Amino acid sequence: MRKLIANQNSILDDSWENEKIKNINEFLKEIGFEEKSILKGVCGNISYYNKDINMFVPQGIDIPKDSIIFLHYPCNYLDPITIEILKSTKEDRQNKIVTLVHQLNIFSYDLNLYNDVEFLNGSDYVFVHTNDMGRFLKKNGLKSETIPINGFDYYVEGELKERKDREETDKYSVDYICDTRSDEDYILSNFNRMRMKNYYVNYYSAKRGTGGELAPITDIRYLGKVDYKNVYKELSGDFGIVYPMCNAKLSDEKSLKLFTSVEETIYILNGMPLIVFSDNPNASFIKKEGIGIVVNSLEDIDESLGRLSNRRYNEMRRKVNRIRDKYSRGFYIKRAMENLESML
Repeated sequence: MRKLIANQNSILDDSWENEKIKNINEFLKEIGFEEKSILKGVCGNISYYNKDINMFVPQGIDIPKDSIIFLHYPCNYLDPITIEILKSTKEDRQNKIVTLVHQLNIFSYDLNLYNDVEFLNGSDYVFVHTNDMGRFLKKNGLKSETIPINGFDYYVEGELKERKDREETDKYSVDYICDTRSDEDYILSNFNRMRMKNYYVNYYSAKRGTGGELAPITDIRYLGKVDYKNVYKELSGDFGIVYPMCNAKLSDEKSLKLFTSVEETIYILNGMPLIVFSDNPNASFIKKEGIGIVVNSLEDIDESLGRLSNRRYNEMRRKVNRIRDKYSRGFYIKRAMENLESML
């Protein structure tokens, strides 16, 4: 079967969301996929009648028969035309459509989950971050088969940086990526109330680069904006912490248990063990692989780090390096695609 990546945008900007899409596309091209602007112009300018699928279609859509069509979700245009095109290709043109879910609109925009599920049901297979995400979607009406990725790969140009074993020091450094200015407010208020005898915090801004404007606080340091394209070279902490958004609503809290955090990949690519909370979807994996520590609350971090020997930490970091090699080679997305192709 021909393998096609359906580009829903002709031009992807340098936002973090689009950087993830570009990375996945690079790994797919390594296993025989080609990029094609299949859904360009879906939202307007209906131009001609296609008798093969018995409907009007927008200009620029060209879907070859007998293909695997790979989509990223959410796409820019969530409308009935897109859904009908997906269903038509699936039923009439012997194509197999697979969609990778990066996020659900219900969590980003408080939309009805029906919109997400209705779109995804146009696919034959849905790649999900975790088994929990698959069960969540099935419970809410998804009929397509789900395939969990259980990892988020990142395309690396050049070599990953090597780190020397950590020397004995008084404190561990913990890195934290703030997505918004509100996250910065959160870290300065909440971490400052913590007992931080055994660690200090470095924080970075991810999207808007507005960090560092508040008064510095002892043991909390602002180190600038993260560069998406060189994110695997940016950080220098001993640990990376994955923590819920400061102003999380109930829907956001639910989403944190369904999705693999991109920050986890960023920290691992920098050779850093993780600090995650017990409700993190990858907590059991992180504990099993020995690549971080799992805590129940912020208050537990200081005690956990106080018990951690330098020898055990360096062994933890060596295990992280084995996982980061998989991430940088596209191991998880390629494995998911191999699993799909074995079903066809």
